[in-house]
Amino acid sequence: MDTSKHSGRGSNRALAIFPAFSLVEVTLAIGIVASVVVVVVGMLPSGINTFRQAMNTSVGGQIAQQLLSEAQQTDFDVLVTPPAGQAAPGTNGTFTKPERYFDDQGSEIVPATAGAPTSADKQKIVYWVRTRVSPTTDLPSRGPAGETTNSNKLATVIIQIANNPASLPLAQETGATDDSNYPLRNLWSGAYVSDPANTKIVQNTIYSTLVGRNQ
Repeated sequence: MDTSKHSGRGSNRALAIFPAFSLVEVTLAIGIVASVVVVVVGMLPSGINTFRQAMNTSVGGQIAQQLLSEAQQTDFDVLVTPPAGQAAPGTNGTFTKPERYFDDQGSEIVPATAGAPTSADKQKIVYWVRTRVSPTTDLPSRGPAGETTNSNKLATVIIQIANNPASLPLAQETGATDDSNYPLRNLWSGAYVSDPANTKIVQNTIYSTLVGRNQ
C-alpha cells in the first residue's frame, strides 16, 4: 500500500517536469518552425548568389593583379609591340594580346594551340582574359584648359576579365580605329557572338594600369 502511494507521487512529479501540450499548442509550434524554415530556405538562393559573386570578384582580382604585375615587369618595347597579324595602332589606337584562360581557382589554363582551347580545356576554364594595350597615353598639357599631349613613353594597359564558364565566343565592341573616339574598342561587349542582341549577359570586370618607359 505504501508502495502505491509512493508511485503516485512519482507520477505527479514526472508530469510536473514534463507537462503535456495541447493540440493547439503543438500546432502553433509547428507553424512557427515551418515559417522560420520557409524564410531560411527562401534566403538560400540569394546567399549562394552573393557568395558566388564574392568568389568571382576575389578570384578575378587575383588574376588581374597577376597580369598587371606581369605587364609592369615586361620590357616596354615588347609590351607595346602588337602580336603577329595585328597592325601597329595609330595615335591613341590599341591592340590586344592573345587571350588567356583561368580556372575557378585562378590557375591559368594554357591551350596547346594559342587561342584555341580544346574541349578538355573548356571544361576547366571559367575566366577569359583580354589584355588591351595602348602604346601611347594622353597626358594633361600646360596649354589651354582641356588640352592634352600624347606621350609615347607611357602605355595604358587594360585587363578585362569575363566570367564565361560556358566558353562561348564573346562579342566584341566595334568602333573607330582612333581609340580616343571610341574608348571601348577592342573590349568585349558583354554578349555572346551567337546572341549579340542580348545585353550584358556576361559579367565583365576591367582593371587598368600605366606602364612607363624606364629609360
